[in-house]
Amino acid sequence: MKLFLSIGLLLLSVTIVRANEAIPYINDIPVMPQFSYVTDSLLIFDKPQGQIVEATILCEDSCPSNTNIQNFYSDSLSNLGWSNSLQSANKYYSNNRQLSFTIQNDNGASIITFTMTE
Repeated sequence: MKLFLSIGLLLLSVTIVRANEAIPYINDIPVMPQFSYVTDSLLIFDKPQGQIVEATILCEDSCPSNTNIQNFYSDSLSNLGWSNSLQSANKYYSNNRQLSFTIQNDNGASIITFTMTE
């Protein structure tokens, strides 16, 4: 019984941010409903010209299609002042920042990785 309790507490210690919240360090990028931000995924690399920030969100069950994901971020990012790149559906620009994201599907789960450079 103690083993199950310990495993349960360990699983609860992995913090996720619920949908409709922003991704840390990329504050104007919303977390799509059904997705959760994976806190251990945040990577920040400082460079002389700015930063590179990478973060991941995860949907484990009943995930939207890749097309629905792309449509959600196209609409959301446009409303937040981001412009879509003509070269790629998943690449956006705002002032001196560039944002791209990739979508991976794995056994019914969807993983979106965002990379922002400035």
